[in-house]
Amino acid sequence: MLKWLYMNSKISLGSILSITGEASQDALGIRDGIELAVKNLKEKGQDVDVHYIDDNSDVVTSVRAIDTLIREHNILAIIGPTWAFQVDSFAPIIDQEKVITFVPAVASDSIIKNSEYILFGAEKNIHKESALKDFVVKNKIKKIGVILSQDKWGVSHLLPIKNVAIQTGAEIVFVEQLIPYISSFGSKYIKETLDHALQSNPDMIIWSGYEGEANVLCDLILEKELSIPLISDQLLTTGERKNKLKKYKGELYLFSNTFSQDFIKMFQSEYGKQPTLYSDIAYDAVMILVDILQKNPQVSSEQIIKIIKNKDYQWKGLSGTFIFDQLGDIQNSSRWSINKFEK
Repeated sequence: MLKWLYMNSKISLGSILSITGEASQDALGIRDGIELAVKNLKEKGQDVDVHYIDDNSDVVTSVRAIDTLIREHNILAIIGPTWAFQVDSFAPIIDQEKVITFVPAVASDSIIKNSEYILFGAEKNIHKESALKDFVVKNKIKKIGVILSQDKWGVSHLLPIKNVAIQTGAEIVFVEQLIPYISSFGSKYIKETLDHALQSNPDMIIWSGYEGEANVLCDLILEKELSIPLISDQLLTTGERKNKLKKYKGELYLFSNTFSQDFIKMFQSEYGKQPTLYSDIAYDAVMILVDILQKNPQVSSEQIIKIIKNKDYQWKGLSGTFIFDQLGDIQNSSRWSINKFEK
């Protein structure tokens, strides 16, 4: 993919996000970050057009959207898709079209298929290890229960959890992996999984999954009046679940990313609310792509991606310093922390 760009000319980007459907909570936060970056760039004299396509959390729609953006809108780069399972379908097409793609909410450890043209904004789940170890030691956890999705995303959580167990002397008393995307028929299945898990009397449960499973899990732990400490992804407390879980009798903790005060202030000024998990990364994704395209106006996608993945390339953004490895992952230190959910 080779397109010419002249300094300060309008830059055309595409964004394929799950504005509707199961991944919408993450997608809406990503869109907020993109729009904020576009506004700030315009104030500095750089016009950026972002052509959005809502894939409704559907893989087929996601893949078709790539062709639409390239053929009809002449885009220079893509931001998205939202979740890892969509990236697996994206990768072969991205390789074929040679279009630079920045995925704010995914890391390479969560996908099966990769492309040399993909850059990842999320940090690998292995980086959760340090925060989890500190939590286990501080709270004197001896027995850990784990409920994860039965896919690459779920598997990528197991290594840091196992490492923490070895380092702290804790025991993993069960690991249950749920079939992903079972919201339409999975209530009984998840209930049986939870009942089985609790028989091991864990000191805490670590959960990671998707929208449908989060809905069922939220209802079940309230229905069963559980009081066991639970560590989860922030997805569990988004949307209507946030108010529901204020009634949870146990302590609920969330894997969280730390936002810079500069970004929080800017985001709140624009939207009147707190940023969500990937908003700042999406903001920096736009800034990185626009900067690299401005500085290399007549350079091919192959050459640009080599520049970005060179060990000497760095971008200091509002979400941190971006240094990409050859897989497209961020190499710098983790932003993960475990914070108590405020009821």
